[in-house]
Amino acid sequence: MSTTGDTCYSGGLDGNIECWQLPSPNIDPYDCYDPSVHSGTLEGHTDAVWGLATMHSNIVSCSADGTVKLWSPYTKCDVAALLRTYTASEAEGAPSSVDFVRNEITKLESAHEMSGNTGKFINKVISHPTLPITITAHEDRHIRFGITHQGHWCIRWSLIWSQSHR
Repeated sequence: MSTTGDTCYSGGLDGNIECWQLPSPNIDPYDCYDPSVHSGTLEGHTDAVWGLATMHSNIVSCSADGTVKLWSPYTKCDVAALLRTYTASEAEGAPSSVDFVRNEITKLESAHEMSGNTGKFINKVISHPTLPITITAHEDRHIRFGITHQGHWCIRWSLIWSQSHR
């Protein structure tokens, strides 16, 4: 969702990011599809888009093609500009999730297939909206919290989710 709440973005297996203008909440949900709802496509990834995040007027995306892309869609998606592309090293693996560092607006966070010391796949990375805290959800059922300072994890702790026995 855009910061204003009027635009929604979705990533696809085709590598595209679709832009959708949200209709008025007063519309009839059973009315015919309005093609003007689809406001454009961001093209640039060559494989599936795995993660999207928005902050202010920017979008960050990560893809199975091994890239993280920073976009500035302005007010219309079809005039969006690709601002920057970050390519993961082979050792890092493809990025699996991405977010803006909410308390440091010039920084991004991305999780990669081989991220962290555990060697476990990171399904999601998010940044706390006001505090310097990063939260990661891992395939091994761990949720890790980290306090970040200048882009580095300073303190780290984790929780383990386990299914209760009945």
